[in-house]
Amino acid sequence: MMRIALIAFFALIAALACGSESLPTDTPVPALERPDNLYTQNDGHTVWVEWRGPARADSYLVHYRKIGDQEWQVKQVEREITMFFELDPESEWEVKVAAQREGTPDSEFSPPFQFRPPAWK
Repeated sequence: MMRIALIAFFALIAALACGSESLPTDTPVPALERPDNLYTQNDGHTVWVEWRGPARADSYLVHYRKIGDQEWQVKQVEREITMFFELDPESEWEVKVAAQREGTPDSEFSPPFQFRPPAWK
């Protein structure tokens, strides 16, 4: 009786190892939620852009550009804040943020957030 149980056990293990549909082997990892609630603060020379990101994020991909430019400038940060120094105060700017985590698809980018830096003091 013990021998039959062992044979059945090993047959089950072999079936699972050969791709049986009983146990999933590659479960897709869901993408992170996109950051939201972007806002700015400034002190006359520096603009801080902050946002709320998903708790699971390791870092954030920040794209920013002067309104009208085609190319985005890119920076990667580890916190839910980034600083911009002495941006042209005569221009409007826009920024968008995506959350990142190793082994997980990046989130979608937040909708672009537009702002105007203060005149330099």
